[in-house]
Amino acid sequence: MREGRSGDSAEHEHELRGSRVSFSNLSISRKLGLAFFAVVATIILMCATMVWNLQRLEQAVEAEATASRSIDTITNAQFRLSRQENSFRGFLLSNDAYYIERLASHRAAFDEQLNNLREWQRGHDNEAEMVARIDAAQAAMSAWQAEIVDAGVILARDPITRFRAIELVGQSGKADGLIAPIEESMDAMQADERAEVAEAVAIRNAAEALTETVLYLGLLGAVLISIVLGYLLSRSIARPVSALTSVMGRLASGENSVEVPAVSRKDEIGEMARAVLVFKEAAIEKLRLEGRTEEERSLSEAERARNESEKARVAEEDHVAISSLADGLSALASGDLTYRITAPFAPKTQKLKDDFNRTADQLEETMSTISGAIGGMRSGTSEVSQAADD
Repeated sequence: MREGRSGDSAEHEHELRGSRVSFSNLSISRKLGLAFFAVVATIILMCATMVWNLQRLEQAVEAEATASRSIDTITNAQFRLSRQENSFRGFLLSNDAYYIERLASHRAAFDEQLNNLREWQRGHDNEAEMVARIDAAQAAMSAWQAEIVDAGVILARDPITRFRAIELVGQSGKADGLIAPIEESMDAMQADERAEVAEAVAIRNAAEALTETVLYLGLLGAVLISIVLGYLLSRSIARPVSALTSVMGRLASGENSVEVPAVSRKDEIGEMARAVLVFKEAAIEKLRLEGRTEEERSLSEAERARNESEKARVAEEDHVAISSLADGLSALASGDLTYRITAPFAPKTQKLKDDFNRTADQLEETMSTISGAIGGMRSGTSEVSQAADD
């Protein structure tokens, strides 16, 4: 089991190492492409999130505006409702048909406000509930119109029954009972719309906060990604290039023992490193050839020096031989038959020395013999001459 675990861990470590090395082995264009893709992907993600959030914000703003408009419409309808009641009371007080006309005008405005509210509720989640309340309010309003206004107008025409028309709007009259459901429906609709406004405001505030958060996080993420990518690109491109530049400078200065980095890489940096390695090997080979040439040149110089030395020695020996022979011949020519060459001769001219000295010996011996014979002849001639004188 331990061996299996160690094998798995070793394989996992090898995979991790391969994944780490793979980025450095990518070409520079792919490294830059990946870096650009990472930055663009971050920007796209940030923009997509912001667009989605802006849509939420727009929907929230639109919902808030619609709810606020609905609240204004309900408020206007409530105002028209109260104006109808006031107009009917004005009629009861003055028995003037003008107020009935005003009441009809306010009723038309009331129905218009509720119809607008009905139209604006199309497509809303609470459309059915709001339409039911609107229908209930209009139905109750029609009941109030029939049972209070129309009946009150008839009763008010007769002075005898006029008091009964006034009783309809009194504390014990049924007018308030008919108006109450309308007011309750209006209040409930207004409460719903205010709740919708509050929800829309909450969504809007959340969307604005999320937009701000996404913006800051996106900027922070872009900065962090730029820092990480800058670090990775610096490690995988800038540092190796700087190292290769330093190595090339050292190679140019003659330091051929320097180690060339990044030779095993598979990208352009590796190609540059292998090219630098070729320059290094070429420089080493050049030095080797120059050393060999220098050695051969040194050998040639030594040989030439030996030849020159030999020539000088031979010339000196020849000079000694020639000078000695010249001096010997000069001595013999001057009559010095005792002169012998004593200077050391080279082996090749030793025979000349020996021949000269032997010739000088023979010449001296011959001259001695001749001199002795001449002396004897002179002595004999003297004796013959003396005998002749005698």
